[in-house]
Amino acid sequence: MSRIACAWADLGEDAAGANQWYEGTHVPAALAKINSTARTAEQVEDNTFAEVAAIEGSLMTIYDLPKHQSAQELDAQLRPALDKLPKEAMIETRVYNEYANWYGEEWRGGTCPTRP
Repeated sequence: MSRIACAWADLGEDAAGANQWYEGTHVPAALAKINSTARTAEQVEDNTFAEVAAIEGSLMTIYDLPKHQSAQELDAQLRPALDKLPKEAMIETRVYNEYANWYGEEWRGGTCPTRP
């Protein structure tokens, strides 16, 4: 079973400076703490993340999480320092466990559902 954290960021009106802080400072600092990898996607159309309830933001970062840490420990490591967070910015992070997946044409885990 693998785990990921999805962080949705709404960086406010001063997007240029906030984006530089987020991608150039915050994400690398969080990665150094959890010793892992991440990828960031930027919203290119309105309401990109509409299928995820109560999510606001123009950036989504997916962190690959180490297996040995609790969700509380990871939250503390991924959370930005409040004194460094741009005034208007909001970041929401959720941890997800993967129980099964498609790998190419092969189903991994449980009873094979009908693939869409």
